[in-house]
Amino acid sequence: MTSDLYNHPFYYDLAFGWDQTEEIKGLGKIWEKHYPLEVKSVLEPACGTGRVLVALARQGYFALGYDINPNMVEFAREKLLKEGVEKKAKVAEGDMVNFTWGEKFDVAVNLINSLGYLLDPELVKNHLKTTATCLKDGGLYVIQLSFRIPQEELPKQQTWFEQKEGVSIETTWQVLKEDQEKNLSQHYCIMKIKERGVEGKLEESHTMASWTYPSFKKILLQTRTWKLAAIYNEKFQEVEKEKTIDGTQGNLYLVLQKGESIN
Repeated sequence: MTSDLYNHPFYYDLAFGWDQTEEIKGLGKIWEKHYPLEVKSVLEPACGTGRVLVALARQGYFALGYDINPNMVEFAREKLLKEGVEKKAKVAEGDMVNFTWGEKFDVAVNLINSLGYLLDPELVKNHLKTTATCLKDGGLYVIQLSFRIPQEELPKQQTWFEQKEGVSIETTWQVLKEDQEKNLSQHYCIMKIKERGVEGKLEESHTMASWTYPSFKKILLQTRTWKLAAIYNEKFQEVEKEKTIDGTQGNLYLVLQKGESIN
């Protein structure tokens, strides 16, 4: 079994289905500090299997997610029904580059480096501009990113184990190379699956954008739509924006606020 991980939503959901409760609470504190009104509605680009949508709905938010993969959208829609949150969370099919919606949201959130699948800076700019059209004035967009890691400091592979409903998955993810000239990062993921006594695997190489902090700030400036309001680390502690920031600090939450960019 060797195929695209993203076309197997059940396995993907199990492997990446950790509890989102504390993360949503952390995001709620960010929104409370930086958004002038009460946050009631959340937009999630690249929502995948809907795990974040479920967590948001359980915390009392109305959430709309969208994803480009129809298999993920169908799985997410069934997940919302199964979890009983279909009145508080919805899912649609859409592309990060050009998705728009008739209603406007208070905030948007994009987790686990999903923005990195837009390899061209122009696509990122388009995404940021169209996302701005989906938010109210002063709305926030929290993007979780890991900036470029020096090649000599690349971490060793990460391996974790999950099981549910008679299925167990051992997932290994590794960053293989950072290409500074092309601003790309090469990743490798493999899932070793055991299901009802049958063993198989899914494996895939990923190419993702590899930004430095200055290069991403430049993209923001060129959109003339967003200002960088704050940065938080994985423990939801605020990081000084003027300090040296790179991939050795792990995943960071960048808090963008809709308005003329002043970075």
